[in-house]
Amino acid sequence: YEVERINLDCGIFSMYRDEAQDIVWFATDGQGAIIYSKDNYSLKTETFTMLHDKISKPVRAIFGDRENSLWIGTKGDGILKYNNYNKSTTNTNSADLHTIKTGNSELKNNSVFAFANSNHDLFWIGSDGQGLNYYSYKSKKIHTLKSRIPTNIMFIHSIF
Repeated sequence: YEVERINLDCGIFSMYRDEAQDIVWFATDGQGAIIYSKDNYSLKTETFTMLHDKISKPVRAIFGDRENSLWIGTKGDGILKYNNYNKSTTNTNSADLHTIKTGNSELKNNSVFAFANSNHDLFWIGSDGQGLNYYSYKSKKIHTLKSRIPTNIMFIHSIF
């Protein structure tokens, strides 16, 4: 690895290295989701202006799942899910873009800060809401972790 200075004038909250391409995604505070690559472009900002739903909040987490979807967690606008994101550029087809919020899922809060793999058929989602969410590959939905032990877990900003 080699240290290289890049021109970003904002905070970076999360990074995700694409396994299939020479791309690193940055979740930034104020400049959206940024792609870094050695190809024809160095930095490319993916703005949310072309989406069917209004998303204006900063990006806090980025996660690539085993089904080649890219999940982008925002600070207040829920999750933006890109299906089939592993192309040379991100999708502009609105059929491949989905916004997931508290109103259309079991997501506990629209401020999503963390995603993490699991050894089971799911991945974890941390937010500012009370409780822990997960995405089930079997049901293709977000669920809330049910526990027999009462818990007041809130503000999940990192998962290991």
